[in-house]
Amino acid sequence: MFESIKTALSGLIAAQNRIAAVATNVANANDVSRTQPQAGDPPVFQPIDTVETSTAGGVISRFAPVKPATVTVPDGTSPLADSQGLVNLPNVDLATQFLNAITAKVAFEANAKVIVTAQKMNDALLAIGTDKKHVDIKA
Repeated sequence: MFESIKTALSGLIAAQNRIAAVATNVANANDVSRTQPQAGDPPVFQPIDTVETSTAGGVISRFAPVKPATVTVPDGTSPLADSQGLVNLPNVDLATQFLNAITAKVAFEANAKVIVTAQKMNDALLAIGTDKKHVDIKA
C-alpha cells in the first residue's frame, strides 16, 4: 500500500514539473531576440520540456532543453530585426503547451485519487476487529 502512495507521489511531482515547464514556456513565448546576439543583449530564452522515465518505484521527471531553442520569423517592425527583417522567437508551440497542461492536470488528478484510495484502504484495514462495521473505500 505504501508503494502505491510512493508511486503516486512521484506522479504528482512529474505533473508539477510538467506544469512548471508549461508556465515558463508560455510566459516567455513572445521573447524576441536578435538572429545574431550582440554584446549587452539579454540572454535568449531557452524553452524546456519534461522527460519522464518509468522506474520500479514510479516515475522520474527531469527538465530538458527544447532544440532548437529558437525559430527565425519575419518581423520588420521589431527594433531587434536584422537587415532582412528577421528575429528569433522561442521554439514554443502554444497548442503543445496547452495539451501538456491538460495531460498534467489529468495525471495529477489520477495520482491524487490513488493516494486517497490507499488511505481509505489503510483506514479499512485498521478498522478490522473494531466496532466500526464499514469503511467506504470507493474513490
